[in-house]
Order: sequence, then C-alpha cells, then structure tokens
Amino acid sequence: MFEDPEAHEERGADNKRHGIAKGEPMRRLRRTLASLLILSIVAVFGYAIWPKYGICLASTRYDEIACLARRNLHFSAHMTWSFNRYTVDAAMAEIGTKDIPVLVEMLGDDRAVLSGLAGYLLAKLGPDGLAALNRAAESPDPEIRRAARSALIDYEIIRSQPPPQN
Repeated sequence: MFEDPEAHEERGADNKRHGIAKGEPMRRLRRTLASLLILSIVAVFGYAIWPKYGICLASTRYDEIACLARRNLHFSAHMTWSFNRYTVDAAMAEIGTKDIPVLVEMLGDDRAVLSGLAGYLLAKLGPDGLAALNRAAESPDPEIRRAARSALIDYEIIRSQPPPQN
C-alpha cells in the first residue's frame, strides 16, 4: 500500500531486463488460474460421466463385470465412487455362480470399490459364494485375503441385524 515509488521502478526495470512486459506477470497468473479452473471442471465432469456413459472394452468376463460395476456406481458425498443397493441389484441380475472364480479374482483389484463390490456380491450369491469367500480368506494373496475377510465380517454384521421395517 505505502510502497516506495523507487522500489517499484526498480522492479519494473528488473522485469524489463528479463524481457517481461508491464502487466505480463498478472496476465500469466490469470491464464494459469483459468487453465486450472477449466482442468478441474473437466476432471470432475469427466470422472462423473465417463464411468456411466463411457465405452467399456470388455475382452474377458472380469472386464465385463468391472464395466457393469462402473456403469452403476454413484459419486458419494465423500467425493469417491461407491456402490449401493442399486449397483448390487444391477450386478446380481447379470452374474451367477459361474462367475464366482472371477469375483474371487476381483477381490484383489487395486480399486477398492471393485474389490468391495466383489466381496458383497460373493456374499449375496448364497452358500456357494460364502464358501468361496471362506476359501479366499485363506488365500496366499494378501489383498484377496484382506478383502475376503472384510466381506465376511460385513456379511456377519448384516446378517445379525434385524430386517428393516417399512
């Protein structure tokens, strides 16, 4: 506010020495901020729209189930992709007991939402799925083992709760 005019002129001379025109630093800052804003908007909408409407190139059953799950995920209040009963219902309509080995493999997926959904789907498949979860809980792969144990704990919690009353 109470800047020394000579100091201001020295800075101006310094800018001229470096080939920076008057007002150029502010223009660069505005351009950078505008670019960041545009990229942020594109990233949010891209991630919000792509999984639902994007093209899924499914070459294996694993990819087909992952695409099915991604199409039915929702963007939660925690700003992450998550699944809910609609995701599970949509997936249950498309999978069966023949997909148990694929779901067990999916337990080791790097994407937590897919491994969590795979565990939930295995538990929903009934006795065959629960038997596969119990076997997976003893797997040598630590990720599959962790996800299977987590799914079994979730299953026990859900099973012990009384059904909701409407």
